[in-house]
Amino acid sequence: MEKRGAAHIEMVLSFIIFVSAVAFALYFFNPARTDVLVDRSLDYLFREIQENTSVELQTLSVVIHNDTIRLDEEIKHREIDTIAINITGILPATSGVKVFTLAGDEFPARRERVSRHGREEYEMLYVKSPLDTDWNETTFIYIYLSDEFSPASGIRQVKHNDSFYELGASNLRTLISENKMLALNSTYYTNYRALKRYFNIPDRVDFGFALVFSPSEQILAQRSERPRGEVFSRRKRVEVLRTDGQTAFADLIVRVW
Repeated sequence: MEKRGAAHIEMVLSFIIFVSAVAFALYFFNPARTDVLVDRSLDYLFREIQENTSVELQTLSVVIHNDTIRLDEEIKHREIDTIAINITGILPATSGVKVFTLAGDEFPARRERVSRHGREEYEMLYVKSPLDTDWNETTFIYIYLSDEFSPASGIRQVKHNDSFYELGASNLRTLISENKMLALNSTYYTNYRALKRYFNIPDRVDFGFALVFSPSEQILAQRSERPRGEVFSRRKRVEVLRTDGQTAFADLIVRVW
């Protein structure tokens, strides 16, 4: 009688263990739970990609007094191709610089620290008008500063004349860097597993992304194999600092599955 009771207890315990194991497997490996994991990974991954490809861009607007430049040319009987703009204390000292007109034409520029009478130091920006452009035709320029830009050279130092220009508004904004997005895209294809570890993405989750400027121009990172299960995606309109220093808008898309 005691043996029959013990066997009955063992059978009940075995059944409980079996049911628990099945429940555990269903809880952790069922497709519905995987979809929840993927869905929760989307917001996190979108934020991580955006933060890892962002860069700061400071913009300073400058009004050019071309009538004053023209008068100076007439008085001194010489053409002025380069002007000096005093940016002391206005712009970060470590950033590279680019200068553009309203039409998007780039003017060569470089920055330099100069001293006066061997004592005071000033941060000067030397801006050169291109050969096919006259300062008489330029009334407004934008100075862009970012760590993305390389230092320029080959622009001569000239005497500063503050009547040639007037400093305008300055603003700082965060943009997506096309350079950083291209680097991320390269890593995606050359070392996908390492990139997943860097972003702390679960093994069961895969991802891709795209930066779409137009139907014919985009940076695309996408796995070749067919996605397993449902694909979750998020799209956001972002401003991009392009490789040439110009800015443009594009759609940032992140997909997880």
